[in-house]
Amino acid sequence: MLEIVWPGTHRVVQKELIANPETQQPSPFCDDLIKSLTKPYEFVAEAGDVLFMHHLVLHEGNKGHSANRV
Repeated sequence: MLEIVWPGTHRVVQKELIANPETQQPSPFCDDLIKSLTKPYEFVAEAGDVLFMHHLVLHEGNKGHSANRV
């Protein structure tokens, strides 16, 4: 499985939510943040791997594809 994570984005999102608790996604804030993102961290998980991350970190998951999967 491939998980893409943008480290540090939880801090930006948390500051926005403290200042503007009504912020939702989609929003101009989220659009601007996504446009400003730099290179993500790509976590390629193997059996038994775990990725711990803050719940506000921007992330993107992809379906796992194994050689035995139809």
